[in-house]
Amino acid sequence: MELRRILLFVGVIIGMTILMSTKCEKDDDPDGPGSCTEVASASASGEISGNYCFDQQLHFNYEAGDLIYFGAKQNGNPIYTLTVSVNTYGIGGESGLLVPGTYGCGQDDAGYVELIVHGETNEFYKSKSGSITITEMSDNTFKATFNVVTEGYNNGGAVNVSGTVNMLSVNIP
Repeated sequence: MELRRILLFVGVIIGMTILMSTKCEKDDDPDGPGSCTEVASASASGEISGNYCFDQQLHFNYEAGDLIYFGAKQNGNPIYTLTVSVNTYGIGGESGLLVPGTYGCGQDDAGYVELIVHGETNEFYKSKSGSITITEMSDNTFKATFNVVTEGYNNGGAVNVSGTVNMLSVNIP
């Protein structure tokens, strides 16, 4: 009986030691692309890399059937701004072609994504290829995903940019 108590006591001590020596690790990366709950988020790799959470709307223009233009920024040092737009005015000379769907982001395509860095190194990364997929749009809503290869205007460096726009209402200060 005494041996059982000693073994139980030793087992409890070992178990508590193991429990106290482990640490909790959260599976979600707090800076990961899925952790942003703001109007837009993006991940970049290449010439610059990081995860960005755009919390301030700067621009929004919607012309039913022809144009959607969205701009937002992430404050900090440096400041990052994001532009996502689709303009179907020039496609075949017809109006009314903009509907939810996927649009290319090449030189002669309707889609456009730009990531701008304001700080020590000012640079404008403009889309060269890739696509934007619009899932919802109206005069006060814009939901889209994008995955583009951009090129720096000044340095020519390439940056892969992917992300989402989840604008549920117009809120431009």
